[in-house]
Amino acid sequence: MSEFMNIFSPVSQYFGKPHICEVMVNGDETVHISHINDGLVNTGKKMPTEDIRAAIKWVAGKNDIDCNDNHPVLECTLPNTYRITAMLPPVSEPSFTIRIPLIEHASFSDFIHKECPYSIEMFQQFIEYKHTILVAGATASGKTSFINACLNEINYERVVKIEDRLELVQTENCVSLLERKDIGVSMANLLKLSLSLRPDRIIVGEIRDGYAAWQFLNAIRKGHKGSFSTIHAGSCDEALDNLFMMIHDRVNSSISTSIQEWISKLIDVVVFLNKRKIMDIKVLSKGAK
Repeated sequence: MSEFMNIFSPVSQYFGKPHICEVMVNGDETVHISHINDGLVNTGKKMPTEDIRAAIKWVAGKNDIDCNDNHPVLECTLPNTYRITAMLPPVSEPSFTIRIPLIEHASFSDFIHKECPYSIEMFQQFIEYKHTILVAGATASGKTSFINACLNEINYERVVKIEDRLELVQTENCVSLLERKDIGVSMANLLKLSLSLRPDRIIVGEIRDGYAAWQFLNAIRKGHKGSFSTIHAGSCDEALDNLFMMIHDRVNSSISTSIQEWISKLIDVVVFLNKRKIMDIKVLSKGAK
């Protein structure tokens, strides 16, 4: 860890700080951070290009990955479970973004603003009655934090969490599975595996591809209602459209109608967040009203 902190010394002061979830160093050497409460912040600091390049090369070497003119994009996990996306020419001037996992013990009250027509009790009932929830929003909208709020409402149940980085809180009886694409362990693989672990609920940190989306719906269909996940989208309707398109692009397009029926039957509630506030919900299940 000391070697890591030394290599990234120009920005190391932002690691391990409460509420800082991303550190971004651009090709013009400027350093920016993403703060949970304050959003994007220009720190006013700079990291010299030669230090950026050296840091990227160090990460590549530690992970036994080529990062050069022929392979100018690097995506991997750092020694402390941080995630880095880095780029070199010809794709970009040397630059990187580091995603810092923040395991946040949030509650529903954190997401309800003054004009919000929805009550804390309503969301608590969604959890109690085991409604399947899809949480939608843009990057840094609070999707993962909202999932943590859901997890904090769960009483003693068997929970299987599936993530690509450790950000979800532990529950009393919990199995945590981590996606590792670098060794061929995908989110879809882990969703299949989770069915053998006797889950009451399956929690997926984020749905990013059609195979994982399909397996998530399949797991719900096999009796695991009350599961939840997140998806990038600009509204509740876009979330459902994105989920459909992900699956449609990966499975037999002739079953489009079946996919739509599955989504409408298996997803009970869609919650849309913006800037860590609940902006809208869409209830698909009559039982969730």
